Amino acid sequence: DSHEVAGAVERQIRARVDNVLDIVVHVEPAGASGSDFHEGGEGYGLDEGSLGEGGKR
Repeated sequence: DSHEVAGAVERQIRARVDNVLDIVVHVEPAGASGSDFHEGGEGYGLDEGSLGEGGKR
């Protein structure tokens, strides 16, 4: 369920990234790319690589 996934993602971000004020998690349908739904694409966010070693930022 996408709501469960979004909740888990939010909890992990809060646990790993200091000074988080707000989190918005948007889950796309399986197999869809962001460009399928958002013209111009979105340019903000975190991925595993942006958190650095040990998943901490």
